[in-house]
Amino acid sequence: MARSRGVSEVMGVVLLLGLTVATVTATVSIGNAALQQDQDRLTVEQAELQAGAFHRAVSSATDGTSATARFDAAGLHTDVDPQQGWVNVTVRNTSSGDIVGWRNVSLGTVRFAQSEPHLVYQGGAVFRVEDGYALVRERPEFSYRNGSLGFAIRTIGGNVTTNGGIVLQQGNTSPVYPQAGLTNPMENTEIEITIHSRYYRAWERIFEDAGADAVTDAGRNTTSVTFPTRLEPLGGAITAGTPTSGLTLSGGMSVDSYNSSDPNSMNGRYSRVVSSGGVTLTGGISVNSDLVSGGDVTIKKGSELQGTLRTAGNFTLESGTVAGDGNDNDSRVQGDAYVARNVTINYGASFDGDLYYGGNLTEIDDSVIADENIHKQQVSASVVTPRPITEHMSRIITDARASNSNDETLSISNNRLNCTRNVDDDWNDAECNLSHGTYYLDELSMGDDEELRLNTTDGDITLVVDGNVSLAGASTARVLGNGRVNLFTSGDYSMGGSGDVLVGDGSSDSPPATQFWTYLYPNASARLGGGSKYTGVIYGPGPSDGSGARIVPGASGGTAHIHGALVGDVRLVEGGVDIHYDTALQDSIILPPSARKSKYAHIRLDAVNASS
Repeated sequence: MARSRGVSEVMGVVLLLGLTVATVTATVSIGNAALQQDQDRLTVEQAELQAGAFHRAVSSATDGTSATARFDAAGLHTDVDPQQGWVNVTVRNTSSGDIVGWRNVSLGTVRFAQSEPHLVYQGGAVFRVEDGYALVRERPEFSYRNGSLGFAIRTIGGNVTTNGGIVLQQGNTSPVYPQAGLTNPMENTEIEITIHSRYYRAWERIFEDAGADAVTDAGRNTTSVTFPTRLEPLGGAITAGTPTSGLTLSGGMSVDSYNSSDPNSMNGRYSRVVSSGGVTLTGGISVNSDLVSGGDVTIKKGSELQGTLRTAGNFTLESGTVAGDGNDNDSRVQGDAYVARNVTINYGASFDGDLYYGGNLTEIDDSVIADENIHKQQVSASVVTPRPITEHMSRIITDARASNSNDETLSISNNRLNCTRNVDDDWNDAECNLSHGTYYLDELSMGDDEELRLNTTDGDITLVVDGNVSLAGASTARVLGNGRVNLFTSGDYSMGGSGDVLVGDGSSDSPPATQFWTYLYPNASARLGGGSKYTGVIYGPGPSDGSGARIVPGASGGTAHIHGALVGDVRLVEGGVDIHYDTALQDSIILPPSARKSKYAHIRLDAVNASS
């Protein structure tokens, strides 16, 4: 007989009451959470409004509208910390390196609301802070364009914690630049501004959005900008600013160096190959140079690095032979290696220097490096690549279009080269002649056997091409005299087989590469065809997160002989390409003074004192 259980009326009432209480409790909890969310949202909205109002009140107290301004927190918790954050302005003489001006002051920070998200005011800017990130809500008075720097640095003093009124009193307004001894336009002067703040990433965005190149140091919570933008000297045969793509140097190509002021130093080891990305040496290549990489470095079977290695990534030394057999197919490093991450050493490799590494070491053959030559330690291997000159290029092209020396030569007609046959020449080639001055062309196109003679005896030559540059066939551009030729082009640059860019008669093994510079936009390209010769610099770096102008030496196969340096997006250099770095470029300025616009800086400190 089936049984069933009965529940008393009292027990039923108890269960019903319990269910009702649980339901009410859950409802109240959900309601409280919703109310709290609404309250938090209202607090953030109020903080946004109050921070904006504070920003306007400080501006009113410092821009001459009124020496005193009042701010009402309207019940919102507001805290003034006069010691949080600082700014440093350092002025240097670029000729001597001496510091000729220096200011370091606390910024002070005002916080609106106690919990996150909350708003802060610092240095004239307003940030919204949430989950450790700061978003820019109001920008300071900072400008960085058209050859001028402007910055009104606003500091907040006074210890105040309140949810009521704050009185803002104008303090001292003091010029940082210009002032006595520091004048405009700037001559041989460099200004560096550094901000230390827990919101340093937000300051980085402010600087870069204004057009400045900001440099951050996460370990110190700082962001810095330099004015004018510092152009790093050229320290190597190849500088490949390609963080997302690697550089491959293949067998049959060579890299070495010489000094055009000392021809006896040919084939010295004073060059560098620099890549923001990884680097691979393959095909039995021998690189007579130091190597600096922001990515992984691999030296494959039979390849050799005769200089020092420094990499921010991993390092692999490959080989397919047995250790110590003396086989020419061994991979080899003759200098020291500084590796930030992991190292792998394979059988048959050869390593002559000391190894410093910060990660793990895998020695498939532990006889390659002696224990006393292995050092486990932290390694710094940052890559500094040259800066783009896009701002200068645009202005130079515009200025040359408006004012130039075209009318002073018979070799230019309607903004194009007009080469004539020189009957006195033994080979009767078409010839163009340009001397000291600035010239503007819609394009530069040279045919087979044409020669452009750039005579710098009376001074430097600036050649501006608002289009493509093409040296086809056996055409030649030749620099005469001891001056410098600066070629600025808005388009692409190409040289066909047997095309030449030479300094002098082209017979020297150590020609001065300092005398010819080709400048490219970061989105342009340069192709040096097989059989071509180029003496000088091709300069087309990109921004810190970009690759720059695509440079292809030895395009379409064949040999290419380069005396000078390549700066841009260089991804592959194959057999038949020789790059001889002229160490005299280390002392050469990247942009000549004639191509630089006068610089003006206006920096002031506006102090405001807060009291309740």
